[in-house]
Amino acid sequence: MLISFIVVSTILVGVIITAFLIIRNLLKQIEDFEEYTTNSESHIEFLSTWLVTFRRTILNIQQRITEIDIKGSFESDDEVGFAFKEIKKAVSELDELFEVEEEEKTDYAKEKKS
Repeated sequence: MLISFIVVSTILVGVIITAFLIIRNLLKQIEDFEEYTTNSESHIEFLSTWLVTFRRTILNIQQRITEIDIKGSFESDDEVGFAFKEIKKAVSELDELFEVEEEEKTDYAKEKKS
């Protein structure tokens, strides 16, 4: 009887120690995940702010290019016109990139609400 009590006690102690180690490991994983999530949120916020600033810069550049060439003299010049058209094209491509991103964000927000 005493031997079976010692065996059962030993098994219970082993189970308790194993459970303790498993719970401690899970808590550590949760803490690591919370830290990762917090860091990710700050990175996302930084990138979002940067993208908004970049978008505004592109819009300002487009407006400035239009103001500079209000008479169309740069665009019609052969040598300067080529460079001017390429600059306008590059800015337009960047602007289109942001328009596609905004559409994707809108679609994602709609899906998230559903």
